[in-house]
Amino acid sequence: MTDLSGGGDDDVKVEDQHDQVDHEKRNRMRKRAVDELLQTEQTYLTNLENLFNIFILPLKSNKLLTTSDHSLIFPSDLSTIYALHMQLNSDFQQSCAQYNNESTSIGDIFITYGELFKMYQDYFNKYEVAVQHLIKLERQNSKFAEWCAQELPKVRGLTIQSFLILPIQRLPRYELLLREIIKHTGQYHVDRYALQEANDQIMEITELINDRLKEHDRRQKVMRIEQRFIDMMDAIGTLVKPSRIFIAESSETPNGDDYCMRHDKYGNRIPITLFLFNDCLIYGFYEFYRRNVDNKPLRHGKLRFGSILLFDELFAVRDPPSSSAAAGGNGDYRQLACLSILSAHHSIWVSFHSQSGKNKWRTLITQQLQRREHDIQCLMLKSSAINPKQCFGQQPQPPHIPSPVFVPDDYCEVCMRCSAKFGVMLRRHHCYYCGMLLCYDCTQKKLVDIWKLYFAAKKEYIRVCDNCYANHQQDAVREHNEVSTDENHITNKSDDDDDDDNHDSENEHTPKLEPKLSFLCPSTIDITKQHALTSPRYSKRRQRIKDKFKM
Repeated sequence: MTDLSGGGDDDVKVEDQHDQVDHEKRNRMRKRAVDELLQTEQTYLTNLENLFNIFILPLKSNKLLTTSDHSLIFPSDLSTIYALHMQLNSDFQQSCAQYNNESTSIGDIFITYGELFKMYQDYFNKYEVAVQHLIKLERQNSKFAEWCAQELPKVRGLTIQSFLILPIQRLPRYELLLREIIKHTGQYHVDRYALQEANDQIMEITELINDRLKEHDRRQKVMRIEQRFIDMMDAIGTLVKPSRIFIAESSETPNGDDYCMRHDKYGNRIPITLFLFNDCLIYGFYEFYRRNVDNKPLRHGKLRFGSILLFDELFAVRDPPSSSAAAGGNGDYRQLACLSILSAHHSIWVSFHSQSGKNKWRTLITQQLQRREHDIQCLMLKSSAINPKQCFGQQPQPPHIPSPVFVPDDYCEVCMRCSAKFGVMLRRHHCYYCGMLLCYDCTQKKLVDIWKLYFAAKKEYIRVCDNCYANHQQDAVREHNEVSTDENHITNKSDDDDDDDNHDSENEHTPKLEPKLSFLCPSTIDITKQHALTSPRYSKRRQRIKDKFKM
């Protein structure tokens, strides 16, 4: 008969060997995770020490910063955090001096310092102000900026902002390391329960930190875009805002699908770079550009700020006039993927390298605009209804139509209203309300420039077509009738009250000047006052005239 008992013993031995191998592997992985914890803690402590020795203490003594500036950039919580981690690192080193996988405890140390980790929340609340103030000082205080640049080689090129983000990054790193240690700790290990409890404590604090880290990443992307422009600060100030999120950038390669060009009213085409955010669209152009063998512009030089198109209530993305109107033009617009982007204070006509690039950007802009409108609707639902007429009082009314997109001169050879052919005796004109390319006879009417009146407080008259003039007159009559109806309603209601209550009734119905709930916030008005209607215009026709005078 065959002896089966020997085979069973062999299987048990094999299983024991596998268990022993798994146990040794788990111990090695646990030891590696603990070593990584100790190493990163030592690195973190060294970076904090460099922050104090190279930046905080010298800046306090060399008087490059005022006391208030110094306290804003370097919150007092940094000293407390530094002292905490000096003691924490000492406890780690002491506990792991004679490391034993079966008895060495890491979780108890974290539990001991768990309450002290909550002081990080105070630093998180001050971090945003510290970074914003640091950016401001680096732009305004040239001596401070030069001194910081000189100290960078001492810290391997790390900036002050790189050091300030370290405490925010540390606790999420603890969470990852603790998970790795727990993963390779046996179920019945003496440190298992303490590690799990320590990880739960860290997770409660890191929920807030993760939001801060996301804000930091968004801010860094916006800041990098801002630094690419050489004149954005002079035009609109800082681009960085806590709620601003970068979405997309157009291609700068001439063969790219979303390579973009702007068309001005004279038919000139300037390569531009579009930057889409969740609340606005920005474009810039390079100061110099040349052309390659394919007669396509290659960008180089310095990126200059073009303009900003805010997602206001008049913002819209439209197709240009039908391609049949461009049939007689010498610009070959039927082959271009054109798009009109309009806003209250500035509008542009752009074309993309391909139809897919146009569709991509139209979809991106539409999605962000819809999200913006949804946020504004939610805000208005939470607020009381406000009558726009009561908000502005005697102030100039905001534009009721977007800024015009001018049809380029080379778009067509005939008037877009009467179809008269342009020539030497019949010059091209534009309606400054709708932007259509028209002849002299179709643009004889004039109206007040509502954009310059509102944004620049200047009253000027501009050419408009017959249709825009008629629409404006109808709107004026309708608005006058509405105002008269409101005044009669208020008058009749006040006459019904007693004399004693007359004063209270008058105060109750007196319009209050409150800010209008719209996309145009005060900061938007400040931006448009500085930059609206001052963007450079590139005119070949004017350049030819200048060249003739020089000759």
